[in-house]
Amino acid sequence: MLKISTQAVDPPEVHMKRAFHIPLIIIICTVVIPLSCAPEIPDVEVAKTGNGSGANSATQPSISVIQPNDGEEITGGTTYRIVWSTRDVTGNVDIEYSIDGEWDSVVDGTENDGSYDWSVPDADSHNALVRIKSSDDGSIIDESDSSFSIVSATPEDSEKPVNDDVDDDYQEVISEREEQEESIPRNVIEGTSEQDTIPVITGSGRETEPNDNNRDACPLSINTVGTGILTSDSDDNDYWKFSLQDSYKVVVYWTITGGDDYGVVRLENEDGDRIDSDQFADEMVYEVYAFLHPGVYYINVAQSYHTSQYTIIADTTPMDLSEVEPNDTVRDMGWISLNTNYTGIMSEHSDTIDLYAFTLDRDTGVEILWEIYDGEPYGSLKLLNEEESRIEGDSFDDEGLYEIEAFLTAGTYIVELTQGYHSVYYGLSVNTQ
Repeated sequence: MLKISTQAVDPPEVHMKRAFHIPLIIIICTVVIPLSCAPEIPDVEVAKTGNGSGANSATQPSISVIQPNDGEEITGGTTYRIVWSTRDVTGNVDIEYSIDGEWDSVVDGTENDGSYDWSVPDADSHNALVRIKSSDDGSIIDESDSSFSIVSATPEDSEKPVNDDVDDDYQEVISEREEQEESIPRNVIEGTSEQDTIPVITGSGRETEPNDNNRDACPLSINTVGTGILTSDSDDNDYWKFSLQDSYKVVVYWTITGGDDYGVVRLENEDGDRIDSDQFADEMVYEVYAFLHPGVYYINVAQSYHTSQYTIIADTTPMDLSEVEPNDTVRDMGWISLNTNYTGIMSEHSDTIDLYAFTLDRDTGVEILWEIYDGEPYGSLKLLNEEESRIEGDSFDDEGLYEIEAFLTAGTYIVELTQGYHSVYYGLSVNTQ
């Protein structure tokens, strides 16, 4: 059927006054198709999300190797903790390693809990890899992003604890100062304040409710994986606590093993002050780290809008330090020898100031060097006289090397180190000219 309609339409103005109207004839054709000839439109099922956002929430199951993953150096014949995370993977996992291009089994069908203590073979290789795959679906697999090294053990190495290896930069620093570090004397005066006895905290690794504040925090053994769940409506906040009997570099890994990743993890001291935090990670793995002295510490994990299943671990590396705590007041400051390198650590809120003293028996020029070996430099170095008045200073050095040069008369002087927002491992020396 063909329908024709006419309509008079005024044309637009073209930079002049309209003098007359030109009628336009518009022919509108409407084609009517009988229903019997219309094409059939198939039914389409529309995917719906669980949270009502309208976006497709389906994700592919995946596994991510966290460590070893980036050029680590591991001593053969020791125990090393392999750490991984998974997303929407059920069942156990298989772990394999390669040192020469051929894959060998570490373990088959181990529990998918985020970590496994591997008895590293006593071998030499600079092309080692680890890969982890689902025991039920071998296509769900991941391996180390880059190769790592295994160094054949010596008799001394065989006594090292889990993960006593340090990263490449840290190892380089230690190697460069090996002879100097061996001769480092401990502080001549260790301070007069007594530290409280630190409780040894151990736990099963399984979350127990309630644990939504530090008073009810779940105990967590260091280097041991804990597991828990969070729900946005009734349980959006969990606390864990651990203790250190010595000084350690501590790296906390919070891994979302199921659900959505929209949360935050905080490392706190006993007073609830923040030491470090990480939030809204893209890879389902949150990481915080700090250099910590003996004490009790808390991990707070929180999830804002979703439900998630997770693992938590406080991975530790022992540190051999010259510094003796406490040394944050003049009464407790450590006395150091000239022309000798001392090592120490500082962290936000827990330990933000260190004081050292030295004595000159003659008039001489001195050079004070404060070098940040690991961590983010954001502090200041000050030289004070015995009355605590400032003589010279250096601050906020992006390269992590603070330096003071001064000519001093015989007497006693104080070196003050302050660190603002980050945790650092450092070296300090007072050298005479």
